[in-house]
Amino acid sequence: MHSDDIDVLVNKYWAVREQFVSDSEYELIDRLLDEGDVGDYTKPTKETPVPAKIFVCWLDTDFTEPILKKIYPRYKIIKHRLGPRVRFLAYFCLSREVYLKKAYRKLSQEDFYGMGFKSVPNYELLRVFIYEKIGRERLKSIFKLVIEEVKHILTENGIKLGERVGEDATDIQALKYDEDAEYSGYYKEYGYKIDIVHDLDQETLPIDYSLLQITDDEGKYLPDSKKNLEQIGIKPNEWKVDGKYPSYSNIAKLEIQSTHLIYKIQEDWIYNPKGTFEEIEKKYQTYHNYPDFKPTKDIEVMVSYLYKKEEYEFVGAFYRNQSMNEFKNNPKEYLSKCAERSGKTEGMISVIKLETALDTRLPKRGWDAFVFIAGISMLAFAFAALIKLQNGTLTHLGSLTYIT
Repeated sequence: MHSDDIDVLVNKYWAVREQFVSDSEYELIDRLLDEGDVGDYTKPTKETPVPAKIFVCWLDTDFTEPILKKIYPRYKIIKHRLGPRVRFLAYFCLSREVYLKKAYRKLSQEDFYGMGFKSVPNYELLRVFIYEKIGRERLKSIFKLVIEEVKHILTENGIKLGERVGEDATDIQALKYDEDAEYSGYYKEYGYKIDIVHDLDQETLPIDYSLLQITDDEGKYLPDSKKNLEQIGIKPNEWKVDGKYPSYSNIAKLEIQSTHLIYKIQEDWIYNPKGTFEEIEKKYQTYHNYPDFKPTKDIEVMVSYLYKKEEYEFVGAFYRNQSMNEFKNNPKEYLSKCAERSGKTEGMISVIKLETALDTRLPKRGWDAFVFIAGISMLAFAFAALIKLQNGTLTHLGSLTYIT
């Protein structure tokens, strides 16, 4: 049978099904469409909080097509069934529930109709969709897809996403007897860490995240974060971090591509002579027999060349020395730049632990559980931002406070 014939049959099928939609169900649809402005349901405030089950009804799911096509070979035929499932995923993320069945049982027949289901879906259908079709492995891919769509809509409105970002990691305590969790003497607990990059101008909007063991060095994940953002077309001008991130290698990898890494100068740092013009020129001359070597006195050219040769200490020291001089010449102004990261990034982490399923202690054991719970928690922010943007709201995008 030709694919066009199949589409005709599918359309006929749904036409017949719609004949059996009850008057009360049509009344619900009309009420959702006619009661007030859509904005009433997509602008949660203290005065007008919005239930998550209503909020997600306004999610346009067309942007998920690239990933759903990979999951479902018959995507074109069943596309109309998948949008409601994506809205249910958004609801699950925003519900702050950890257990899918508990979130499912909170919904009435009307709630499911509002999400676009033709009838109340079987729990098993949604379990398979979220745990098997999406699964913990694809949650990060869904997150990136949502953030890419957020970026697209913001760009259409003349706003750049991720021009200035902050990054930090926080500990997430594991349950007792979690064999996958490691013990940290610093945090004095067993657990894991989540490293988050967020937009400083949107404040509570994470745009990338990495998952770590609690004993891992979060600084080594900065290049991965940079690469992840580049994949969706985000190139920050400023990247603010604490003292765990500014290794010579990290400084070099950001500064050489015009992303200024801003960090607090540590008390034990000393001026590195390898970052001086004389030492850089001397190191540059050691490559004089290489075919790509060109005589020059231009410090920027020499630094760029040494970066290509992976001489990260020379390159990193060159830029770090500049930051140390900036701090020495005007410490008050320099520290004010660093203070923004402390306030906003640490505030972002507090919100995560208060308003998502990723609480201060994990409710389930194991690395896989951590990956899943962290994934749905980060998606809560991303879905909230996207639904607001799709319906004309451009501020407080990542706020979850009044989505109940």
